[in-house]
Amino acid sequence: MLRVARTRIAMMLVRRNYAEGICCSCVDAQYARAYSTAPSGVQHDDGSRGPSTSDSKTVVLLFGWLGAADRHLLKYVDVYESYLHETNVLVVKPSIAETSMPSVGERNMVESMRERILPWIREEKRGRSNVHIIIHCMSNAGWIAVGTMFYMEQELRRTLADMHVRDDATAVDDGIMQDKEELERDLQSWEEMRTHLRGIVLDSCPSLALPNVWAKGLISAVTEKNASEVGHTYPWILSMANSLSRRYFDSPEVLKRFRKIREAWNVHIPRVPQLYLYSTADALIPHSHVESFASQQSTLGSDVFTAPCTDADHCAILKKHPSDYRAHVYSFLDKLITHHE
Repeated sequence: MLRVARTRIAMMLVRRNYAEGICCSCVDAQYARAYSTAPSGVQHDDGSRGPSTSDSKTVVLLFGWLGAADRHLLKYVDVYESYLHETNVLVVKPSIAETSMPSVGERNMVESMRERILPWIREEKRGRSNVHIIIHCMSNAGWIAVGTMFYMEQELRRTLADMHVRDDATAVDDGIMQDKEELERDLQSWEEMRTHLRGIVLDSCPSLALPNVWAKGLISAVTEKNASEVGHTYPWILSMANSLSRRYFDSPEVLKRFRKIREAWNVHIPRVPQLYLYSTADALIPHSHVESFASQQSTLGSDVFTAPCTDADHCAILKKHPSDYRAHVYSFLDKLITHHE
């Protein structure tokens, strides 16, 4: 029985990863093309529009939740592009493999940053004196992806430092030859990203790295069921997934990755303002975990804003309360962008 259950879970994961593109980074380039021309924005009640000047632009890195469909993420793209005068959104869709397998997540994040995200930011900044960068991450998958992105920046810095010490023009990382000039250009782009990062929105995240949370989130992503439905719809699968998740978190490689992600959020991510959107009715992410993390980030020096609701499912606040969701995000953007204009 145990062997059959594990086999079925494994088959579900393979089918899901194949659909998502297990061997490629899940940066969905269609959004960069489809949304390259921003709308003029919508008016406030007083007739004004979202904050902007003729020489400024807002770019948003939107990290979706595990298993999020394009039609869902388009609604979050619209949150930004219907408000800000000139903006562009790039959607990052973490896969199950990238979220759960440290080596895959790190390798694909390096590839995404080098080939997609950093060049996209350089292009958006071209010819502009002021660019506002916003990071919006959703659920634990988005939070993990952002943490991975920033701790891989530290790996880049260490690689370059070693190359300077040895006076090497190239280096081999994970079997890939890297040119020092290209790495230095990437690091310069990272510095620009840090300089122009204005704020981070955290939607329905994060939680502690607990086996039961991990198992329920994974089954929810694979089956496309709400986390609140997983327990009574797939009780035996959830039981097996809990068992496997406990073994998963015993892996030294996994524990090391989560330590690096926590360190990235606590040390390496710039101390920009953070907005937490979460629900006390979330069946996956305990609201106490979100509040504890937000408090910790405040202690570390970030200006923290929280906007809890009481009746929304996991990653469903926008669906349940669209007007309130937009109001919280827009108020946050007004504070960030007006301060830097």
